[in-house]
Amino acid sequence: MYSKGQGVHQDYKEAVKWYRKVAVAIVEEQSKNKGVLLTLAIIGLILIVFLRWVYRLIRKIILGRVHKEQEREKEQVHREQERQCCREKERQEPDQSRKKREKPKNSNEKKRSYEEILGLSSGWTKSDLKSAYRNKCQQTHPDKWKDFPEDIAQRLEEEYKEVQEAYKYLSKK
Repeated sequence: MYSKGQGVHQDYKEAVKWYRKVAVAIVEEQSKNKGVLLTLAIIGLILIVFLRWVYRLIRKIILGRVHKEQEREKEQVHREQERQCCREKERQEPDQSRKKREKPKNSNEKKRSYEEILGLSSGWTKSDLKSAYRNKCQQTHPDKWKDFPEDIAQRLEEEYKEVQEAYKYLSKK
């Protein structure tokens, strides 16, 4: 109105003052809108990152459960195979397994029998004795075979006791 002189006397300085006020107001309004848009964009980005993290976490949990289930199934299959193997060995060699468990009658047979129990060859050393004892203990320890049928577990427990007896005798030599 001041620049054209509409309803007021024409004053260019006053017109410039009002143009500046309008320009500042427009810029402020636009910056507020940009601030809101920027805030919304940041919130959206944070939400996307969070959802992706949750997705990965859930996927990791689900895959972990699936992996654990697969491991359990493999373990069960392995146990069943071991059971079948032991049953087959019992069927094939019942006389040989009894002969190994018979106690020897004289001292020479006793030494040979203890060495056979531990799987030692002639000329063994103390370190050979220890490693053979550890290996046999790992194979025959009762805790390892507790899920097996009772007769097999009992037989392995007896064998474990024989291994301990053989080690005690041979370690004193």
